Amino acid sequence: MVKPYKKAQLFNAKGDLSARWFVYFSYQHPATGKFERIKVYKDINTFKTKAERNEHASLLIQGINQALDAGYNPFLKTNEQRFGDVHTLAQAIPAYLAVKESLRDKTVTGYRSILNLFLTWATSRGLHTYELKHLKRKDIQEYFTNALKTRNLAATTHNTELTTIRGFFTFWQDEGLVVANPAKGIKRLKEEISNHSIYSDGQIDVITTYLKESDTPRATQLLHYIRFLYYACIRPKELRMLQVKDMRLDTGTILIPSSVSKSGRAEPVDISPGLMDVIKEMKLKSVDPEWYVFGNQGKGVPGNYSDPKPGPKPVGINYFTDYYREVLKALGFSDDHTLYAWKHTRNVHLYMQDKDLLRLMRHNRHTDPKVTMRYLRSLGLLLDSRLDDERRI
Repeated sequence: MVKPYKKAQLFNAKGDLSARWFVYFSYQHPATGKFERIKVYKDINTFKTKAERNEHASLLIQGINQALDAGYNPFLKTNEQRFGDVHTLAQAIPAYLAVKESLRDKTVTGYRSILNLFLTWATSRGLHTYELKHLKRKDIQEYFTNALKTRNLAATTHNTELTTIRGFFTFWQDEGLVVANPAKGIKRLKEEISNHSIYSDGQIDVITTYLKESDTPRATQLLHYIRFLYYACIRPKELRMLQVKDMRLDTGTILIPSSVSKSGRAEPVDISPGLMDVIKEMKLKSVDPEWYVFGNQGKGVPGNYSDPKPGPKPVGINYFTDYYREVLKALGFSDDHTLYAWKHTRNVHLYMQDKDLLRLMRHNRHTDPKVTMRYLRSLGLLLDSRLDDERRI
């Protein structure tokens, strides 16, 4: 049988990093019967080196080809994709990943990595040809028991894989291929509380003063970036992709788009007075709404940061991380101090201000108070102040 598609390949512009690279595949159009080329860019061109672009493209090609083999049709909407040919585990995993392609790159890559590990193990046991409905809890439990022994899984990794596999079977349960979720009832492992680094008042003063006194466009942009992280508690990936139009100054909020938010949902964040000062300082009201807040002042060439300002393309994925590492090294700070630590520091300050749990829950976009409480404990908070008046004997 002739397949209605041609597999994905990489166009690398003969290695020219100043050109736009992309992955492409062809699919037979249902109306014309002719093959149409479909280009997929994702985040390929945000990487600075050939090795990084090739690695990212390889994962993208693998995912697209798996999806095509599983019956993905780019001319159908997601809810129109048919699962009539899906019966076994080997068929269900690529079909599931095809449906999830609309999620963030990092999320899909995580799903693909975990489910392919599961499929590799299942194949070694001959379970890959089993119909989904015939897989039992003992099969899934055996996978995790084996993973703990052979891969020495940390509790966090175990729980992440369990959540992904459980979600995979829930999806097929909703589609009618599974009656009972075989991953349900398998226990999560107890995770140790993380030890997040935070900045002391003295360290904050040292870093911000250094950047102010450097008085270069690059240092000024990094300081603006840090202040955004601190005031809004936005994750670095979300902030890198933030566009001017996402700031709703009339309502005093920033809308984190679903395409970049960790949860996959569009979520609002309050603009504090301190953040409003930063927005005014950057003169963002007069910037093209489609431009990225942290971009390249209209040059449009990835990697050219001679005049770093808002622009039509975001800064590279590792741009601020690499530069910040240089700054910390110059100041004698350890590698434990990260950009993410500014978000943790802000939460410590807010908690110590009024201990308003619901306020912190909303500002961090948590959907469950338990998540906020676990996070605060990881910062060494949620201590009972009544112990200050403990009776002495």
